[in-house]
Amino acid sequence: MRISNRFIDNGVTGGFFLAGQFILLALWGLTGWIKPLTDLTVSSFLQPTVNTLLAALGIISIFFFGLLLDLLATGFSPFIQEEIISMKSHLDHNQDWLEETLEKEDPYFKEGSDKFKAAYVALFGAKKYNRNLYIRLFHHQWMERRHRSSLSDKAQEEKLTVNYYRLRYFFNSYVLLNSGLPQLDTLTDQVHLWRASRAICIATVVWAFELPIVLLIWLAEAVFARQWLPDLATVVHFIISWPVLFVLAFLTFSMTNTAFARMCSTLFSLTRVTYVKKEE
Repeated sequence: MRISNRFIDNGVTGGFFLAGQFILLALWGLTGWIKPLTDLTVSSFLQPTVNTLLAALGIISIFFFGLLLDLLATGFSPFIQEEIISMKSHLDHNQDWLEETLEKEDPYFKEGSDKFKAAYVALFGAKKYNRNLYIRLFHHQWMERRHRSSLSDKAQEEKLTVNYYRLRYFFNSYVLLNSGLPQLDTLTDQVHLWRASRAICIATVVWAFELPIVLLIWLAEAVFARQWLPDLATVVHFIISWPVLFVLAFLTFSMTNTAFARMCSTLFSLTRVTYVKKEE
């Protein structure tokens, strides 16, 4: 991925996050900290410099939050689990030609594929791929970890994750190095879409987990400022935003999984075409 494309992705996701964050703060009545900033007076001599500095800080903030969302997404366990499940599904659907390809191209990656499948079977057994969203997001993340706490299972989890990344980077490298094309827009477009949807999902998750913090702020105001409740409109906005944000988080999570599945379909198709072309 070129640096310019990375900046565009981070700019879009960072701008989305900040715009949504300011809208939520306004709905929740938490914009009082802005008023002191607007009341500041600056001399006309320094005004152009201050405006330039604020504009630069705004642009930097957009790209910073975009990069931060991308980094948070890489360590978000539900994403990794769904990516592993999707990768296993595509390996099974393409095993008629993929086994021969991996063994012929590089025994190292053939070994990685075998270890990946063995670790997957050891951890998930015969469970189906299309579990409902609640089980996918919460059940496997929290409930199963309480029952799979032995050292052998932890070793299988580590082996599964390591070999998943090994296979994914192998397919990417194989297509990029052997396709003979300077650019693979079909694949890169899918990668951009997947990364952007993943960062947007993280943004919605952050917003959803801000709701208890808002309650704590209101509680602090009730204790120290004797302001027992915000105005009625703010309370209504807060009540409505609670289910909306959680539904939005689930929806973007599902969209992210769909984007990754499409990227995998494109990647495996290009791998097959590249292998056939190389053998001719």
